[in-house]
Amino acid sequence: MEDKEIIELFLGRSENAICETDKKYRSFCRSIAYNILHDHGETDECINDTYLKLWNSIPPQKPEKLNNYIAKITRNAALYLYKRKHRLKRGGDMVEIALSEIAECVDMHNNVENKTEEKETEQAITEFLDGLDSSKRIIFLLRYWYFMSVKEIAKRQEISEVNVRTSLHRTRKQLKEFLKEREIYQ
Repeated sequence: MEDKEIIELFLGRSENAICETDKKYRSFCRSIAYNILHDHGETDECINDTYLKLWNSIPPQKPEKLNNYIAKITRNAALYLYKRKHRLKRGGDMVEIALSEIAECVDMHNNVENKTEEKETEQAITEFLDGLDSSKRIIFLLRYWYFMSVKEIAKRQEISEVNVRTSLHRTRKQLKEFLKEREIYQ
């Protein structure tokens, strides 16, 4: 079923919307959630949360690209579960490592209640990513959006782990400079 038809099912409050979404996007949601949670049970919980959030947000929302909308909801739900699970733990797992790397460029602790600043940062990062060549952008997103390990990215992109690390380091450095120029990062 096409995305527009699935969105229409949501807008019409048809329960088939969830079934059709599950048929088309379950494996996509699973890969996003599992890369963050590394637990099959929590991944299933996250997917259920994603479907509930979709049901509650469409309408009033009417996403232009359903796959992007689902990816964002799944990622946020997985991060919420991850933070809840690891609130008392501190360790060197993949999500913690990736977040600490990107914290070099983006102030992760600024006032998130200021939605204007958050939107400006989001738009600047999108602009920055749009300006990257596709291989650098893919590596960056696999690491910091999908939380893949350097090893997984190297295998997927068919390059060495050293090349992945170098690309990530240089891209973070470029992002930091880009955000400084826009006075988003001090």
